[in-house]
Amino acid sequence: MASNGRNHAIDALRGFSILIVMMLHGAAPIPDFIQSDARLAKFVMNGGYGVSIFFVVSGFLISSNVIKRREKLSRIEIDQFYATRAGRILPNIALFFLVYYALMKSGITDFVPSPPSLFYDGINSLATLQYGNFYLARGNVPGMYAFSPMWSLSIEETFYALFPIACFFLRSDRMIVLAAAILVLIGPFMRPQFPDILLFWGAVDLLAIGCIAAKVVSIVHDREALQALALPLIFSGVAALAICFAYSDIRQDQQWVLSMIGAGTAAILIGVSFDCVIEQLQGWPGAAMSPLSFIGRMSLQLYVFHVMARELFASTLGPYWLFAGLIVMSWALERWFLEPANQRIRAFYRRPAQGIVSGNVGSVAEPLKTIVVRPDWTRTNNS
Repeated sequence: MASNGRNHAIDALRGFSILIVMMLHGAAPIPDFIQSDARLAKFVMNGGYGVSIFFVVSGFLISSNVIKRREKLSRIEIDQFYATRAGRILPNIALFFLVYYALMKSGITDFVPSPPSLFYDGINSLATLQYGNFYLARGNVPGMYAFSPMWSLSIEETFYALFPIACFFLRSDRMIVLAAAILVLIGPFMRPQFPDILLFWGAVDLLAIGCIAAKVVSIVHDREALQALALPLIFSGVAALAICFAYSDIRQDQQWVLSMIGAGTAAILIGVSFDCVIEQLQGWPGAAMSPLSFIGRMSLQLYVFHVMARELFASTLGPYWLFAGLIVMSWALERWFLEPANQRIRAFYRRPAQGIVSGNVGSVAEPLKTIVVRPDWTRTNNS
């Protein structure tokens, strides 16, 4: 684990996910050895599964952060949850719309939809959490391709809006986990057709799987008798994902395969959160994951801007320079705009976090941080 408390394995998983999505969309190079092997090429063709992995990781991280702060999901602070999510997402979205608007007004063909009002309709559909419907009905047209990542952000925003309210009213973690389990069970039946995966009810089970995984980790991560399960969980999860990527077709097999993607991702997340694995990540395994981990830390801005960058530069830069430019741009945005903006938004609402000290819930002096007297398994990654 890095010195700042991030879990290298979770970041590496996100790095793999955004990399395979960018390959699918032509914003990252596809090495020759992948293109020349039909089975490996299938990984790229099924790159959309990378977004499904994102959903599971997102549900896991937001639930882990709540448990870290409050010990239980049912003790969620609704206003602080919204402030945290706004700080993470709004700067990316605001910058995207500002750049897109400038490009549209400059008359660059790939950013001038017909009619131009589609741009404003796209903003409205995202603000009302309906971009998936808009994308399927009218939004997937020339001039709007840069908007395409917004369908998944619309799903996540809908979940973020409902999650804290559900936790508050369900009143116990058992009921929250039960509700999440119901979503997981009915999930396959909510996406019988491929377009259904672009809508909230076609993907909410993946976010719910992540929530359940976070609760499981909070219970088992430090139990000595269970540490031996870590590697089998990781290997079985990796195997499940590999089978799905290599032997299925996302456009035909999405109904049940997405559930398998969710289960495999959850197995990896649980496995890498065991204390024994976190200790190992402090050494060479964590260092070996550093390139993918770095990409994973930039995953949100890479996802939001990669299609826009492809539309602008793919024909002139080529895939390798385009990918390198996206990495540098994402790092610069994170350091000098996105994270400062994140902190400014959160500064509008700060409340002393609740820590677990000797088994009692109490306040701590520094806001938005937590002191937990036990192995810090949840000090992982910004979601």
